[in-house]
Amino acid sequence: MIIWCVRFLHKLLVLLNSGDSPNKLATAMTVGFIAGLMPFNIILTTLCFLILFIGPINFSAGLFSYLIIQLFAGLTDPFSHSLGYYLLVDLTALKSFWTMLYNAPIIPLTKFNNTLVLGSLTLGLLLSPLFFVLIRLGINKYRQHLQGKVTQSKLFKLIKSSTIAKWYSKVIS
Repeated sequence: MIIWCVRFLHKLLVLLNSGDSPNKLATAMTVGFIAGLMPFNIILTTLCFLILFIGPINFSAGLFSYLIIQLFAGLTDPFSHSLGYYLLVDLTALKSFWTMLYNAPIIPLTKFNNTLVLGSLTLGLLLSPLFFVLIRLGINKYRQHLQGKVTQSKLFKLIKSSTIAKWYSKVIS
């Protein structure tokens, strides 16, 4: 557990202190946020990771966000299910749209007709602009006010000089 915490803290500090722009980091973390809110879906999750891998954004930041959001995504499931149910069942104006998508060649493989999948995807897409702005703001505030203090702290120096962090840096390089 301690090793995981040290690696987690090390990775977070590496991301925040990297030379990547706050926009790139926030974009990657937003894509990870959207993927992390959804239950694992081979097509939708792969699409999000493909965006992270191909796009000019930080893959590690997206993966980091995905893993953190996955830890707490279950808390949103009741709301996501209700939202998906509303969109699929209660909103009768969309019935022909859902039928058209269901009869399309590949789209049914996304399991969009599952209330939790559709609700989680919709929730992620709706919250993504707010998430992006908050993450970008947080990164900017960290870099302006805390980065110098953190990099000079004893804890940061201890983590950076620890054999676990050195080994981990070699493995991911």
